[in-house]
Amino acid sequence: MKDRVALEVKTEMCLGCGACAGVCPRRAIWFMWGRANINRARCDLCYRCLPECPEAAIREKIPPAAGQVPSMKEKKGGGGG
Repeated sequence: MKDRVALEVKTEMCLGCGACAGVCPRRAIWFMWGRANINRARCDLCYRCLPECPEAAIREKIPPAAGQVPSMKEKKGGGGG
């Protein structure tokens, strides 16, 4: 499962409102300490939860290509410049 696209919640941005869980047909979204989490085994990547989040806390996580290691600039989120 590590090598596939997945949805992830930036928990520091999550309000815990439950809007995302309300539209998830697979019930893949659960809450811990008032923050949403996504069960990757249940999520079928329908993306219905993305537009429902008022804080845009749910994002697509794309793994690096096989054998590709992110540079330090990419890890730090730096751009050109």
